[in-house]
Amino acid sequence: MKNMKGIIQIGIWSMVMLFSLQAEAQTSVFNWDVDNPHYIQPLDFGPFNINYFDEDGLTPDASTGFPVSSFVATDMLSVGNDVLMAVSFFNPTGQADNWVVFGPISHPIGVTSIFSWEHWILVNSIRDGYEVLVTNIGPNPIDFSGATIIKSYTDNDPLTNGHDTLTTQSAVIPAPFMGGPVYIAIHHNANNQWGIAFDKFDVTQTIASTASSFSVTECDSYTVPSGDETHTTSGTYMDTVPNSVGADSVMTITVNINYSNTGTDTQAACNTYTWIDGNTYSSSNSTASHVLTNAIGCDSTVTLNLTIDTVNTDLGINVISGPPLLQQLYALQTGAAYLWLNCPSMSPITGETNQSYTIPANGDYAVIISNGSCIDTSECASITGVGIIENNFGNKLLVYPNPTDGNFSIDLGETFDAVTITITDLSGKLIKSKTYNESQLLNLKLEEPAGVYFLMIESGDKKTVIRLVKE
Repeated sequence: MKNMKGIIQIGIWSMVMLFSLQAEAQTSVFNWDVDNPHYIQPLDFGPFNINYFDEDGLTPDASTGFPVSSFVATDMLSVGNDVLMAVSFFNPTGQADNWVVFGPISHPIGVTSIFSWEHWILVNSIRDGYEVLVTNIGPNPIDFSGATIIKSYTDNDPLTNGHDTLTTQSAVIPAPFMGGPVYIAIHHNANNQWGIAFDKFDVTQTIASTASSFSVTECDSYTVPSGDETHTTSGTYMDTVPNSVGADSVMTITVNINYSNTGTDTQAACNTYTWIDGNTYSSSNSTASHVLTNAIGCDSTVTLNLTIDTVNTDLGINVISGPPLLQQLYALQTGAAYLWLNCPSMSPITGETNQSYTIPANGDYAVIISNGSCIDTSECASITGVGIIENNFGNKLLVYPNPTDGNFSIDLGETFDAVTITITDLSGKLIKSKTYNESQLLNLKLEEPAGVYFLMIESGDKKTVIRLVKE
């Protein structure tokens, strides 16, 4: 008789199975009842076949009343189940070599896979032996050469549960097969005993939960991996997400929350200011901001409060009375602090700190102006004509220095044929009078005590009267 080989293809149901994530998920990967075959696929393990192989080529003894082919579906002794049966009572006698192979079946890492089935003992004293094997090579009998045996029964095994009894058997698929597809075989290898029946093949996978703990440090807030919660304070929190095999991954998270901070940088500068953001500002600003990193690694947002000051060093001059001529210098910059100076020594003039300065004598003057963060000094301004009571010689006439220590000069601005110089005190008493010919520059000396004197200069119809101060 030729060897017989058959393939039973189990289809995938067109349905979606919903299940709740739990700490330990137990799922039936497939279940095959001979009279109600079906295949459950909640975790997308892929299609697989159930194959049977009649490798012994022997003919069952017709006197048994069983079908002549091994592994057929039939109702045995009206027990209410259709079963897959095999006999080893051959005529002529021989060694059974029949296979039922399931697979491929996914066996992921972290999953415990249990293969279970029912066997039915036809006659207690002469029950057939068989073995259950697992391999990751393939679905053919030759692929199980040297395979791992996960369950075996010898002929007439005394551990039988008795005649006409369906009993559930099970075996765990070993851990070394995790991570890839496996094939499971029931190998009927009895020697001319009687027979055995099988039913309700099932692979159940238990997906173990995992637990972990870790710490995180974040700025301002932390969102847990599941996205369900966001925490803004430090503490220990729990979160659960699916692990790599679909069970719960329970996480204990120690959360350290550090905080960002804000601040204001108040600055005052003269004309321009270059800030920490690299920008140069030429006007006041209260809106610019820049983000730094604080000492604990979070954002530190700084807002600029900048005042840009300027100073105007231009000077103006007023004639406030005359004759005698009285002049006043003033700074165009208002609302500042002032300190008037003598030029060219740039020595401060005691007590002169107003915006304006009334000039006591001819000379050069300047002012230091402080406006906010700006401090600057004006150009020196030259003042002449102080103390002139009467003058029709014109602007070219100069008397200097005034005040004087006694030695002074008169520059008439041009050469005159004759010019008379007269000095009197305030009471009109004549101190000195002298006429000079063909003269423009006269160097004179007043030997009188310190005080105020009148200096009169006359030439033809021209006349000038100047107040001369001797110190």
